[in-house]
Amino acid sequence: MKESQLKILKVSKGVKVISLLRYLLSKILYEDQLTERDLFALYQVPIIAAGLVSRDKNLHNKFGDHLGGVHYFLKQVQIDEKSLDCKRYRAVLLRELGEFLVPKRNYNDFKARFQGSYHLHFVDSEGIPVKKLPPKRRMGVGYRDKGSAQVPEIDASPKWQAVARSAANLERKVEENLKEVREAKSGLEAFDRLSLAISYKEELVRLERDPRNAKEDPRRSS
Repeated sequence: MKESQLKILKVSKGVKVISLLRYLLSKILYEDQLTERDLFALYQVPIIAAGLVSRDKNLHNKFGDHLGGVHYFLKQVQIDEKSLDCKRYRAVLLRELGEFLVPKRNYNDFKARFQGSYHLHFVDSEGIPVKKLPPKRRMGVGYRDKGSAQVPEIDASPKWQAVARSAANLERKVEENLKEVREAKSGLEAFDRLSLAISYKEELVRLERDPRNAKEDPRRSS
């Protein structure tokens, strides 16, 4: 793999994401080893599932508590590529997510259903490093500056202070909600906080891609 390439997880269209998540977790119970692909899926599929559940009240009521438990489990065990032996995680898995797992009698059916339904792909990282980008051309004053002068009233670019405040505020909200996930008294409460953390993180990513997404938050001091 080249340095400029990234590994991403691809889930086939039409796959039932929550069932896939149940299978991945159950694999820890019934198999000896996880694969690198399983490891990526264990951390990515819960995020996909959280997005689905947060938009559907019925799914939220049915699976929100379990998804909070999944996040709590992954935080506790800290699975990584150097520790893919399943046996070491089983006790915590059964304690936290026993009711969410696939019964042993159904496991082989789930295994056959999801065989080949998720893959690791290598892709070129997008874009050019910021330090190698040419100066951004803006509407400006005069000919000599070649349009490099920034005039907020003309080009609508926010001041750097506003961008910095927005980024700091979003980072604070992400950290606060992740902390409350760990302190939650129920899986459902943990899931709700996790959903908020994900939404603030997505907003932060949009801001980093384009500073014009910066928003002044009148509640930032709260």
